[in-house]
Amino acid sequence: MADSTDSQTAKRAKPNTAPGTGRVRLMKRGRLWYARFRADGRRHEIPLKLSNKERAERKAAEINDALEKGESWEWLVDRVRPGERTFSDLATEYLDRGSRWSESTRRGNAGTIGQLLQEFGDTPLTMLSRSAIEGYLARRRDEGLGKASRNRYLASLRVILAKGVEWDYLRQNPAAGLKQESEGRKLPRPYRDGEVAALLAALDPATRDIATLYLETALRRGELMKLLWGDVDLVGASLTVRAPKNRRDRVVPLSTGALRVLTNRRHQWQQEQTDGRADLRVYGPRAEAHKAVRNAWHVLAPERHATLRPLHSFRDTAITRLVNAGVPLPVVQELAGHATIEMTRRYAEVSPEAVREAITRVFA
Repeated sequence: MADSTDSQTAKRAKPNTAPGTGRVRLMKRGRLWYARFRADGRRHEIPLKLSNKERAERKAAEINDALEKGESWEWLVDRVRPGERTFSDLATEYLDRGSRWSESTRRGNAGTIGQLLQEFGDTPLTMLSRSAIEGYLARRRDEGLGKASRNRYLASLRVILAKGVEWDYLRQNPAAGLKQESEGRKLPRPYRDGEVAALLAALDPATRDIATLYLETALRRGELMKLLWGDVDLVGASLTVRAPKNRRDRVVPLSTGALRVLTNRRHQWQQEQTDGRADLRVYGPRAEAHKAVRNAWHVLAPERHATLRPLHSFRDTAITRLVNAGVPLPVVQELAGHATIEMTRRYAEVSPEAVREAITRVFA
């Protein structure tokens, strides 16, 4: 009986052989190390986000040292010191007062920002490193995220962190030296003539008018959403695009169809202003007709559904028609609001689809 008791006592007295330092012990789950210790009267088990044992041991020693001195240990594991700004704080402030994104760009980037906040939201700005960003992008690549999407993540990080440097929250931008991946040359994706007629016929009257404006003005979605009545000249049959993507105002003459749509919309708009709080935008959020156009297009041509961008393809169609009609490229560049003639020149190049159509038409 005594031997059994002595054996149990020996087992209890056996020193903890788990790796770690002092009060902080390490355990591994999968590829990553966790730190386990008691502080503030409770037990903590903290992911260190490290797969290297030596680095995990050093981190454990740092945490143990802070515990022994009665200092804060949270910041050592990407938790925030009192008063310290996190990436979430910076991103929120950027969207509130520092962003130059248009309303449509903001909505389009909402998912990207959400994913970045999920990954880096609680990370103190001082702990956000280039290696952490590279590791995140590599992991998303391994998960199957495409180049274009990864580039959007990097671009968003770069612009938000650059504002942090400007506001003196950071000494340097950890994303500044990272280069975007080459995505290859993007080609226009216009509708075919027969597709345009069928699509317009399938839309409800209000959406058809919006589609006609995109098709006959080559405006971007954000430009039409922000268009004010003060920038529409129904008498002179023109509109002015303010602060567009390339930051140069431009004047767009109105076709007969576009003028008709805007004249009718003006009468409708005047009837809507009954409470004294007039929205001075021509369409505002109504110009975001993506869902209605996408649904109609999916019914008409499901096999081509994935190859087009419902609203932006109207712009591609407008520019392609101008080029095919022999309008000089510098004139098309001005109408489209392209920053360089090279962007306009893409619409003058023969697309792979056009070559395929030619083969089919001649040789069946």
